[in-house]
Amino acid sequence: MLHEVVSVRVPPKGHTRRAAATARPSSSQDIAYYLRVFRDELKRDPTTVECFDLAQGNSEHSRHWFFGGKVVIDEEEMPLTLFQWVKRPLKERISNSVIGFHDNSSALRGYSHTNFMPSGSVAQPGAFQEVARDYDITLTVETHNFPCGIAPFPGAETGAGGRIRDGESTGKGSLVVAAVAGYATGNLHIPGYKMPWEFEDFKYPSNMASGALVCSYDEGGAIQPQAFGAVDAGGEHLYAVQATKALWQVWDWNSKRSSYRASLPEKITAMVFSPDSSLCFAGAQTGSIYCWLSSTGALLRYWPAHFREVTQLLVSPDGGYLVSASKDSAVHVYNLADVFEDTSGAPKPFHSWSGHSLAVTALALLGGSSALHQVVASGSLDRTVRLWDVGSGRPLQSRSLSAQVNALCAGAAASELVVAGHHGELRSLETKDFGREGGVYLGHSCNVLSCAMSSDGASLASCSEVERVRVWETRTRQCVAQLHGQRDVKISAVKILRRMPHLPSLPPFQPFQRLLCEELPERVLRGVSGREAQLKERMAPYARAEGMLEHVHWASGVLASKASEGTDLGDELLRAKENETRWAKVANQLYRIVTEHGFTWLETQEQQVLIDCSNGASDYGNKFGEPLICGWTRSCGMRMPSGERFEWVKPIMLSGGLGQMDHGHLVKEEPQAGQLVVKIGGPAYRIGVGGGAASSMVAGDNQEELDFNAVQRGDAEMQQKVNRVVRACVELGPKNPILSIHDQGAGGSGNVLKEISEPAGAVIDLRKMHVGDPSMSFLEIARMRGMCAEERGANAEELWTAEFQENNALLLGKESEALFDQICKREKVPYAVVGTITGDGKVVVKDSRDNSCPVDLPLDKVLGKMPQKVFKMQRIYKQLPKALDLPASLTVQVALETGVLRLLSVCSKRFLTNKVDRSVTGQIAQQQCVGPLQTPLADFACIAQSPLSTSGGATAIGEQPLKGLAGDPESCVSMARLAVAEALTNLAWIRIPTLDSIKASGNWMWAAKLPGEGPKMYDIAEAGGALIG
Repeated sequence: MLHEVVSVRVPPKGHTRRAAATARPSSSQDIAYYLRVFRDELKRDPTTVECFDLAQGNSEHSRHWFFGGKVVIDEEEMPLTLFQWVKRPLKERISNSVIGFHDNSSALRGYSHTNFMPSGSVAQPGAFQEVARDYDITLTVETHNFPCGIAPFPGAETGAGGRIRDGESTGKGSLVVAAVAGYATGNLHIPGYKMPWEFEDFKYPSNMASGALVCSYDEGGAIQPQAFGAVDAGGEHLYAVQATKALWQVWDWNSKRSSYRASLPEKITAMVFSPDSSLCFAGAQTGSIYCWLSSTGALLRYWPAHFREVTQLLVSPDGGYLVSASKDSAVHVYNLADVFEDTSGAPKPFHSWSGHSLAVTALALLGGSSALHQVVASGSLDRTVRLWDVGSGRPLQSRSLSAQVNALCAGAAASELVVAGHHGELRSLETKDFGREGGVYLGHSCNVLSCAMSSDGASLASCSEVERVRVWETRTRQCVAQLHGQRDVKISAVKILRRMPHLPSLPPFQPFQRLLCEELPERVLRGVSGREAQLKERMAPYARAEGMLEHVHWASGVLASKASEGTDLGDELLRAKENETRWAKVANQLYRIVTEHGFTWLETQEQQVLIDCSNGASDYGNKFGEPLICGWTRSCGMRMPSGERFEWVKPIMLSGGLGQMDHGHLVKEEPQAGQLVVKIGGPAYRIGVGGGAASSMVAGDNQEELDFNAVQRGDAEMQQKVNRVVRACVELGPKNPILSIHDQGAGGSGNVLKEISEPAGAVIDLRKMHVGDPSMSFLEIARMRGMCAEERGANAEELWTAEFQENNALLLGKESEALFDQICKREKVPYAVVGTITGDGKVVVKDSRDNSCPVDLPLDKVLGKMPQKVFKMQRIYKQLPKALDLPASLTVQVALETGVLRLLSVCSKRFLTNKVDRSVTGQIAQQQCVGPLQTPLADFACIAQSPLSTSGGATAIGEQPLKGLAGDPESCVSMARLAVAEALTNLAWIRIPTLDSIKASGNWMWAAKLPGEGPKMYDIAEAGGALIG
């Protein structure tokens, strides 16, 4: 795809004419080079941190080895590298280019104009005044596919945020004005909207994001947050109790209409089923607890457990005891054997805990080897979380927090407890060391109402009052997806359920009785006297798939409902054995929902990726205050005549930005000894670890967990604060304190701090960095005392290479530190002076507390000119494309109705334009909706340099990816030429000084290292460079 940018004169308002303007990416060559450097020159072994640093900093993502490498096609060495071809037009006709191929953005010579600037001190408010400025037009464009495929919403935030930092880090700082975006995905498979080329048998990688809305159930009113979930362990039946009425409903997974709906004795505030689904427990607003037999609806027990509302109920995994919490600040534990064996009066709890001073709002069970070895966690409005031992009844530990507790959850391993609370609080506590924080989940900005953890502890889901549902990876505490339901629907609770297809239906529910039954059925007594344990023991020899015993909970539920019919337990066991293969298959499908069993996906994988990608980019821009004014979108996936599959399985997300910069700030200053190395922006988190390497690999070559680790997160509010600091410095004109600025991206601090100190070198103190997640830092005193050198190195590796977003590095003179401090305090932006320029040519990373040195590298060896790589490839296209031959029966009307107008690249783009700001800043002369009906999309976008000027910049996009599908040189050349032609014709209505003032930015998102793909890319680069030059 090609992006044209031009500096233009914009007609003033009223003018009759409209403004027509951690993987191992290193190759054997890299390893041999560094082996020689360390063995022969440095004469020492590299540290773990240095190895990880070099892998990220020298990845394809960071160093562009392929573009700078020697290309050999069919044993013939090509005359120029890819870089030489794309740089050729600039070299031969520099014209009005002032920055090209040597900074974070390109820039064209702009115009002198009048703008509004603050007149007061940087630390004090003051009036604006008209000031003459000489600004150049900047353009930066980058493409992402790896992060958007793994986690679309945060992945698109990564693209938008990273591109904004590229723009503001040009020269000595530049101004961000407007954005462009583009999206390319695979087949959408929209229900009822099938395209003839969409193949149903196409498979997608397991680590690609889904987040698909499978089904929604809507039959009246809000639900009680602690009274909904799955009836059975297989997730086939969902239940919910209404919040405003004494009603409850049950849905079969395959049906949107409730299969059961009935009244309850009173308003219920908490409900839970026993593990075998045979018993239902409910807590009432009055403090009473009810217990029904699911198969008959018989009310088995009822007793006044609390004197205020029951807030939550839990049943132990073995069905042995019931835990209740209440607004009366008490937690009770009931032995179910006692509850059913003695019916003469209200059962007494065998433990009653009253350590909280306010209402208990949340419960969680921390598993043990048996029921009596388990621990109950309780959270309260008194801002404390307490742990209680079930066996002894003793209080174990207590932890005070900064916010009221709304929910608790823990995984099966019970190694961490997650706490959800007010004011966006979502944090984990380590259960073995309860006084120590496991980490913070950042992203929610308002009260977090609910949280739930997957059974293996790998994923966490949470919901808040505004931001709907977020899904997190617990190991990195990084948001990997945002799930959105219907508009104007408040999500008050979230659960993670195991969906097991092929399970037999539960017996139909009978109306829940309001009167106690006179005598307890024998099957209930059998159920609480160890029948389930016996069943597990007898089924154990048949369990071959991991997790099968958990499914037996459901099977025992079926037994409990059939016991009165005389069904023999042994017969049921034999039947289970006969179905062993089926059970094994189900057990291995814990996290993926199959769609071939009678229900329809409302949103497919690629469809959801497109929606979440565009949501992420739009959301980030809206929060930051950057309008999105130009773009494109395309969907394609097909089977080629050769049998090869062509599809954007990893979606392409393009993010570009138009901006401007002071002409006096074009050139970064060279680092000099004594200058300060500063980092500004958000604190460090364990996110984006290994992103440079992971995004440089062929899809599927990396481990899934490493893919997820590499996706960053977005914080548009912090980015806006950083941008205001950069803007304030830029507006100071010749008094700008910034000497040089670089954005933090792939490789994290390790990469950006080496870049900004090259070639002079610097000494960096890791203790000076702001750390938001103490668990990732080896600098914490408590951990340092008991940590071996290898462990310290591993944590330093995370801190030094994590690509946490919204962070820049810059150079300041010592005399400018006070001024910069004033600006940062005014904008409430954290910054840290992490080091100084030394002038010895080395980057040295130290810990000032113990004087350890995890990194000590000569910059000329790691960033200097390294040996050129050679890439050998072959052309393997099967045949030349045939001439276009349209069938005689194909009329224009049929072509439009069945194909052209249904293409994503042609149809309405309101699903993209209606959710994003298109005019903020007051500098937008032409955005993407045009005409009297504001129809998307315009051919170009145009910005003014200021609200007072009639000059500005314009950009247009040309993309023709399908023209070269055949793969032969002629088709690839046609693709390049048509992309250039499309971009130029889209600019036809722009008034420009000369044709030479138009400059092109080419972006390739190509799997060039796959067999046969490299020559295609070379042909396109050669054709594009020759045409533009």
